[in-house]
Amino acid sequence: MKYSVPDITEACPSALILAQQLTHIELERLSYIGPEEFVQAFAKDNLESSYKDLKKTNNLESYVQWFNRLSYLVATQACSPVKKKQRIRVIEMWIEVARECFNIGNFNSLMGVIAGLNMSPVARLKKTFSFSIFLTIQGKCFEV
Repeated sequence: MKYSVPDITEACPSALILAQQLTHIELERLSYIGPEEFVQAFAKDNLESSYKDLKKTNNLESYVQWFNRLSYLVATQACSPVKKKQRIRVIEMWIEVARECFNIGNFNSLMGVIAGLNMSPVARLKKTFSFSIFLTIQGKCFEV
């Protein structure tokens, strides 16, 4: 049995709706993080602090893991389609999602999408595209 990754354009045909959903997820995860977690995260670097006194920063670590999972999802979605036209459509969809995240003000998801598109498996796809198509996609990415 061959496993295939569902196409993001079929699951959510609108970049705006996907960006809004990512924003809802971001806000929910961010609401769990208290200021003490940021203090504790920075206190870990201080050699004078006692490790007994440090509290867990689970929510902050979960937020970082969310960013990484989003980046890997974008890279997986970009690399999964076998046909070139489908890969281009998926990559253009993620670029539009990044643009909508920028317009909404969701810069964490914006950076997650950009990080996913900049991963080396996606960057190697330029060899499968004609050079002009890759420059078009790359140009759209930098417009964000």
